Amino acid sequence: MSQRRVHHVIAHKVSDPGVIEFVFDVLIWTGCIGALTAGGPVYISDCGFKRSFLRSLMQGEDKYIVFHPTLAAIFTRPAAAPAPTSAT
Repeated sequence: MSQRRVHHVIAHKVSDPGVIEFVFDVLIWTGCIGALTAGGPVYISDCGFKRSFLRSLMQGEDKYIVFHPTLAAIFTRPAAAPAPTSAT
């Protein structure tokens, strides 16, 4: 997915446009999204938790954002998601 598309999806879920970049950074920092490079996907833990470096890998029209495999599996197979738990 392109970075533009990820921003578009976030924009449809938040009411304040000023928080779109914040949400994007949270997705990076938590390892939910990474950059697709010639060598394969790179996530925050693969680059020493250097968010600015990872962000630089995501810049450009030809760059794509990838979801962490666990998160992608949940999107493609909702049954793969953990069962909800009740708070007691």
